[in-house]
Amino acid sequence: MDEQEKSIICSVSPKKELCAWDVQEGTMIWSSPVQKFQISNLVTLPQMHLVITVDMSKTIKVWNCQDRDPLAALPMPDTCYCMEAHLTKDGPFLMVSEPRF
Repeated sequence: MDEQEKSIICSVSPKKELCAWDVQEGTMIWSSPVQKFQISNLVTLPQMHLVITVDMSKTIKVWNCQDRDPLAALPMPDTCYCMEAHLTKDGPFLMVSEPRF
């Protein structure tokens, strides 16, 4: 990161919250409201200041870690085992893996 940017860590708390921490300051700078379901996975798009989570209810949520509520939510038909987020020339792209038996 350049001198203008902050290093931020995103984590999930045992209290079912998504949290953002300022690494240099060692302080929490944002937390989501307590979620109804535990967050099971998260990925980030740091260039866009976004975090994407999936919870135990199989709902994907997009957060900007500034607003209280998610920017978007999408219920999935099955459990998401793996997510990868990429930024392409056409915009952000999220890949989600579901089990196939």
